[in-house]
Amino acid sequence: MIMTYVHRVSAAAAACLLGGQAMAACTQGDISGDWQVYSQGYERGFEPYWTFCTLRVKPNGVVDFNGQSFCRGMNSAQFPVWGYLQLVGTSGCIYSGYIVTNGVRNNVPRATMNRSKDTLAGVGTFPAGNFVFTAVKP
Repeated sequence: MIMTYVHRVSAAAAACLLGGQAMAACTQGDISGDWQVYSQGYERGFEPYWTFCTLRVKPNGVVDFNGQSFCRGMNSAQFPVWGYLQLVGTSGCIYSGYIVTNGVRNNVPRATMNRSKDTLAGVGTFPAGNFVFTAVKP
């Protein structure tokens, strides 16, 4: 009896979650706008670090590199940023692409946008390590 109840509750929860994903369809243009990005990473042989970025993304996914996008590291040095983010999964709002910071290409194999399309969370790699990030539209 208890197991049957647990199965029903689990099935109902799964239906809600899966149904919610279907309502979360995204377009390439949803990535456009100004984003504040908070990242924590690890480079082999060094301590973990954090980076804060401001990105201006065009509707086609190009990260504007005309002084509108930049990052600051733990040492407060500011450097320009450019890149590209592409929608690869419309029903789950999945994006991928790359961001070049301080001359280093940071690959973003997967980032997911929330339903309200104002938060993006993902993972990335660069030649010497990896990072996680959260981006919000202010």
